[in-house]
Amino acid sequence: MAAVAALRAGIRGKESQAVKLRFGGKEFSVTASDIGMRLDLDATIKKATHRSANPFSGLLSTSDVDPVIVIDQQKLRAGTQAEIVDESTDMVRPTIVFDGTTPKPQYGTPGEGLRLDTATAALRKGWLRAGTIKLLKEKIYPKTDHAGLDELMRALAQPAVSGPVKVQTEQSAFDIKPDQIAASLKFDSDAEGAVEPKVDPGKLAAALDEQLHKIGSPAREATIKVVNGKLQTTPSKAGVGVDIDKLAVELLPVLRSSAAGESAWSRVVKAGMGPQQPKLSTEQLGKLGVTEQISSFTTNFSGGEERNKNILLVADKVDNAMVMPGETFALNKFTGERGPAQGYVLAPVILNGKLKNEYGGGISQFATTLYNAIFFSGLKDIFHQPHSYYISRYPAGREATVYYPSLDVIFKNDSTYGVLIDTSYTSNSVTVSFWSTKRYDIGSVSGSPTNPRPVQTQYLDEEGCIPTKGAPGFDITVERAFKQNGREIKRESSFTSYKAEPNFICGKAPQQNSSPSSSPSEPSDGPDMKKESSLLPGRRR
Repeated sequence: MAAVAALRAGIRGKESQAVKLRFGGKEFSVTASDIGMRLDLDATIKKATHRSANPFSGLLSTSDVDPVIVIDQQKLRAGTQAEIVDESTDMVRPTIVFDGTTPKPQYGTPGEGLRLDTATAALRKGWLRAGTIKLLKEKIYPKTDHAGLDELMRALAQPAVSGPVKVQTEQSAFDIKPDQIAASLKFDSDAEGAVEPKVDPGKLAAALDEQLHKIGSPAREATIKVVNGKLQTTPSKAGVGVDIDKLAVELLPVLRSSAAGESAWSRVVKAGMGPQQPKLSTEQLGKLGVTEQISSFTTNFSGGEERNKNILLVADKVDNAMVMPGETFALNKFTGERGPAQGYVLAPVILNGKLKNEYGGGISQFATTLYNAIFFSGLKDIFHQPHSYYISRYPAGREATVYYPSLDVIFKNDSTYGVLIDTSYTSNSVTVSFWSTKRYDIGSVSGSPTNPRPVQTQYLDEEGCIPTKGAPGFDITVERAFKQNGREIKRESSFTSYKAEPNFICGKAPQQNSSPSSSPSEPSDGPDMKKESSLLPGRRR
């Protein structure tokens, strides 16, 4: 017993002492506890007593017994990562990706760094001895090599998308098509480069959304919208549907069978039913803090123009969008492509400095309205692009244009509350309002225009020419002033430089003995042509 007590006393505190390490050209120190290293006293004593009558001698004499040292490799990795990162190169992890329904291997390449097995051996050998422990810098190869990835291609990736898989439920049956399989079958690697194929339940649910909604009674998430100027909530409701997590697990082995020949008969999976919880419950919605209007902006337009159809269509698309805390809202991503297939019509846009008719023209009217709602809400402006020409119907320096997919309006909900986007319109106006919990009172401070640029006349002898009267160019700075409790706490500045819009005259220049073919129109705001003001919201149609 005295010998054991002496052993414990000799080891006490060792785990908190510095351990000197060298990796490549860098030396650094950690504690044993930092890297998950400890001496297993009980195992060491037991081992020593089998080798010597004096367990303390057995521990410290390398000729008698080696101490039993336990190392947590995950803690070893975490505890040394920051120190060795500059001396290491990352491994490229292997994976398989789908181009449509065609699987394509992406082979891994080795990195250079700390191998946990050899590092563990070096630490066990050197910890209780004096001096610096050298950790070797070695090639780190992905566990799934070229041959392993090729085998996954042959055995899983290729047969998986060779045809549909039939899913049988208690109520009906449906097919999972190859493109839906490709969207949900993932070949991700772990930290050691080992590919672990799986069917992602979330991706599978998204791919099968239409089919799943026809089975059972889908859950209904809680919603909130503005009706006659007041917030109205629809409560959530639990449902019953396909157990997507279980289906994802049971689908994976089925995908290893080809859809051709006799093996096609094995491509059937039974799906169980289970309770379905709404993505957003009534309780969760109530905690989002959507309680009041925090900003609102209205722009006007002339009735009867084709572009108005595009404005109202995109307004309907965005209406009732909920931006969760920390989320980013991008108009282009939210609406997707805006072409004839989506119901958008031809209207003027600015392309290469000239007015041209394009599908979705006029949507910059909505973009400007949306941007001003962002501006006065106090939320974070991630990206907006002013028009290249000044349009007098908009506040100078406080407007935005869009063009799918290159020009966008993007903001981040940097608050701890949800943000409801409410849109409404009349026959000659569109309004965007944000509802949340108010954090700031926002003021707009505009500087005087500088660096005026005059209008120049240009003749355009080309098909599809749209004449303009032109507009002068200038520079302007707009500041967004944030106030809380009546005190200004910060300002954000935005600089805009407007080009002079030419006075485009359609036809050949006069020296060519040709008169203009048409009279000029009012300046257009590219993808949209509109009036705007800070009016109160109009009544929804």
